[in-house]
Amino acid sequence: MWQATEAVLTEHRADGPPRKPAILVIGAPPGAHRTADLLAEALAKIYSGQPLMVDSHQFSHVDADRAKLHIDRTLDSTFSGDVRSAVFTRVDSLPSAAAMIFHSYCDHDDAQFKNAAYFMTVHCSDDVDPNASPKAQEEVILDYLKRSWSDLHEEKRGPLLSRIASMVAVVKAEENIEVIPTVHT
Repeated sequence: MWQATEAVLTEHRADGPPRKPAILVIGAPPGAHRTADLLAEALAKIYSGQPLMVDSHQFSHVDADRAKLHIDRTLDSTFSGDVRSAVFTRVDSLPSAAAMIFHSYCDHDDAQFKNAAYFMTVHCSDDVDPNASPKAQEEVILDYLKRSWSDLHEEKRGPLLSRIASMVAVVKAEENIEVIPTVHT
């Protein structure tokens, strides 16, 4: 988990302007959903103070085109200002056509906001073997996303997942979670 986080943020904050947005998918098996959401928020706050917070589940029963347009306008207005990070909890609950908005925002070379960081949580209903390799754990999360967006043709789903899920970390449930206070520098 921490190696994935460090890799994403270190590369993004290296010398010079970022060449692509920072993107981290935090997968959470049953019992760890709250842990993933709080961790994503804490990382985003460390990254840029007050992040944009979006509960993707609010769009689960909304027309996909309307949801996509709303997310597009929200991201554009947010990142045109001073905010540099966004948290999308339960991204797996987005309608697949709405999730396609990330195809452009998270496009490595052609992203409009390369200085942005995206933290997305996936509330997986599948158990993840805590003793499995990180790669095997990542595959469980990716398979779950593929099933969540199964109505999206593979020609679109594959490129979307390659953009948003280049770095996946899996968390386990934590009983005692302390929220990290926001520190302004």
